[in-house]
Amino acid sequence: MVTVRRARGLRIVIVANDHSPAHVHIFGDGHAKINLLGAAGAPELVWAEGMTRSVLRRAMAVV
Repeated sequence: MVTVRRARGLRIVIVANDHSPAHVHIFGDGHAKINLLGAAGAPELVWAEGMTRSVLRRAMAVV
């Protein structure tokens, strides 16, 4: 895993040679996976574990 950004108490990472679609993993108070290009053309939450709604909103804003 490569950390590509740290912002607002979160760590955004990518995994080299990971599967499609293009996505990032977010670590902070929990872990989430966010597709970079969702069905509506914007980032889209795939799943989250151990994150509150406020942390998820912060993660989506950072991506």
